[in-house]
Amino acid sequence: MYEYEVKYYDGQSSRSRNAFLLLRDSHWQLIFRDENDEEQSTRWEIDQIKQNDMGSALNTFHYGDFPHQSVEIEDPTFIDDLKQKYPGLDFVNKNYHRVLTGGWKVMAGLVALTILLFALFAFVIAPNSAALIAGQIPRSFESKLGENGYQVFMTTAEEDAKRSLLVNRFAKQMDFDTDYPIRITVVESDEVNAFALPGGRIVLFSGLLDKMGSAEELAGLLGHEVGHVKHRHSIKAQMRSLSTYLFVSLLLSDVNGVTAVLMDNAKMLSNLSYSRKLEHLADEEALAVLQKNHISQSGLVDLFRTLQGEAGKEPEFLKFLSSHPLTQDRLDFAKKAAAKQRGEQENLELKAIWERIETEGKKESELPG
Repeated sequence: MYEYEVKYYDGQSSRSRNAFLLLRDSHWQLIFRDENDEEQSTRWEIDQIKQNDMGSALNTFHYGDFPHQSVEIEDPTFIDDLKQKYPGLDFVNKNYHRVLTGGWKVMAGLVALTILLFALFAFVIAPNSAALIAGQIPRSFESKLGENGYQVFMTTAEEDAKRSLLVNRFAKQMDFDTDYPIRITVVESDEVNAFALPGGRIVLFSGLLDKMGSAEELAGLLGHEVGHVKHRHSIKAQMRSLSTYLFVSLLLSDVNGVTAVLMDNAKMLSNLSYSRKLEHLADEEALAVLQKNHISQSGLVDLFRTLQGEAGKEPEFLKFLSSHPLTQDRLDFAKKAAAKQRGEQENLELKAIWERIETEGKKESELPG
């Protein structure tokens, strides 16, 4: 009986399984145990089996179209047995064989082409496909990723519970036109920063909150950060930053590796840098939110002016500017939109909550440090 111990790859994961290969008259049969330790069997039709490795102790065969199933066989008698079992059949991949017998020039050309294609995919195609890939990520995973990043960040942060409550109350008075559950945390820090996480978490540093001078500024900031949430900018930026790692996982058909890479790097979500395009889209969203809520769009302009005016005075602003690049184009865009706005109204409810936020901030600053 033609039976051999082999390493089996199912084409869906980079992980191998110990299996038994049985050579039948019209097919190969592979028997192995799955992750639940249950016996499984798969059938390979003879005409779809090709040999990829020849002339070494390790013989490799693959089956079907990409992503290929494959087996590795170390048994030294296998090739002779194969010829006896299937006389006249040729399992050799002819294209592969031509490469092996083409000499060093062919091999060198193939290596150069492989490196070029890898670089093209890893550094051009994969990063620019981030938006497309991010759009396929389920909301459930997106929320889990954001929550994981939030928990990692909060292990070293201290929440300002009173102002968190007030800022969330402020946000509930606004219509952000999104079905993401927006949850805001104010953390105690002199750092002037804010960031949005996948799934609806927003972290606002007290250092930035203390620099604001009006309810309209806070509304503009929240509209901007919700824009990042709504359009999944955090995931897009993270996938772009990790595109090479993700590309390798996809190349190996390791779907689990993709999610593992994202989860293992959840801590980087608080320090992502957005492209100018994504920042502009978030600005557009902020202006739309302000318009929808009849809040003066000058709030976003004032926020930009505050950041621009203080940037050269305090190093803490460098943190914000590195992750949210503030350009003159963004400021000019906001100013033009605000100049054309009509229908804005003073929102007394937002103003009252803002005054309480300011009061709490002053109380905090008066505490002995």
